[in-house]
Amino acid sequence: MLQTQPGMATDEAVLFRSDNLAVRKIGGFSSACCVVTFDSFTDTRTLDRAGFGEHFLQSRHIDAIHVVSRENDWYQYPEMAAAMTVVHAATRGYDRVVTYGSSMGAYAAIRLAGLAGANVALAMSPQYSIDPAVAAFERRWRDASKRFRPVWERDLPFPTLPEAYVVYDPEDQDRRHVALFQQDFAFTPVPLPHAGHTVSGYLLEVGLLQAAVLAVCRAEFDPASFIALAWQRREQSPQYFLTLGERARSRPHRIAMMQRALDLTPRNIGCLSRLGLELGAAKRFPEALALHRRALAIEPEHPGLLNNYSLTLQKSGDFAAALAVMEKVSAQTNGATLYVARLHRLRARVRASDPWLRRIYAASRKVIAPR
Repeated sequence: MLQTQPGMATDEAVLFRSDNLAVRKIGGFSSACCVVTFDSFTDTRTLDRAGFGEHFLQSRHIDAIHVVSRENDWYQYPEMAAAMTVVHAATRGYDRVVTYGSSMGAYAAIRLAGLAGANVALAMSPQYSIDPAVAAFERRWRDASKRFRPVWERDLPFPTLPEAYVVYDPEDQDRRHVALFQQDFAFTPVPLPHAGHTVSGYLLEVGLLQAAVLAVCRAEFDPASFIALAWQRREQSPQYFLTLGERARSRPHRIAMMQRALDLTPRNIGCLSRLGLELGAAKRFPEALALHRRALAIEPEHPGLLNNYSLTLQKSGDFAAALAVMEKVSAQTNGATLYVARLHRLRARVRASDPWLRRIYAASRKVIAPR
């Protein structure tokens, strides 16, 4: 394997940029492998953020091309073909080209692998589609699904690859996407029960995510051994217990599992926030709000944490405070579509909850109501 020595400069270049997309290459390490990454669902509406797995791949001296999108549109842009033409040209000469992504990024890692010049795909919890006409069962990204426009999805053939691995939770909604993929695309399934969506978070917690990427890059990945090891380490993962909690039928059991996840990592913002939501659903508002505030004390500007805090405030009946938090989230994310829809609904709820404003709001609805 050709590889630079530690400390040597790398080649960095912007290969493509539009209003929607940025494609950057960080390389010069080796001609053995190039990883083409696609970023996942994001709160950050800027093209100048780091690519998916960028720091890890650079630290391991693996050439990479990072594809980043401004919005959560499942890469449905008219310029996608032009961007992939540039990527394909840049991957020529490598012995092994791996597309890699999680969730929305995993969707692209499969669908765009052929255009990128890849011969391997590593997809973590991919969706087959979020188009309501194709996957009506998929409701986790409702706002993104409502505005989804299949620019290339329906016309682009699925790739034929010598190697492809789909890592997913078979107890999750993702199993339905995997079943659809199996009709059109040949791959090796890597099921990890109760790892949740996305499995990349679980694998990171049990110390296997980086190992999986390196093994795939080196053509050494053994799915059976990997599955066994991931299951063996499951109780090291807070996400595992969070997932069990979300799937439990009784609320006390859900809370107990989420508390166990938090006990593993008391400063885990995801565990704090998710348990806060569950306690809020149980109307244990003082405890719930305290957990949200603990999470925000660690990451005060985190949009997801603020959104969950706002949800619990709303459930407690404090609509004004919930709205104030969402106004902050919308402002700091530059109007990310993920939060704008909820912000509009909450504004309407606040107007409707005030007796004086409610009369004005009702009158305005009568004026605009269809005859």
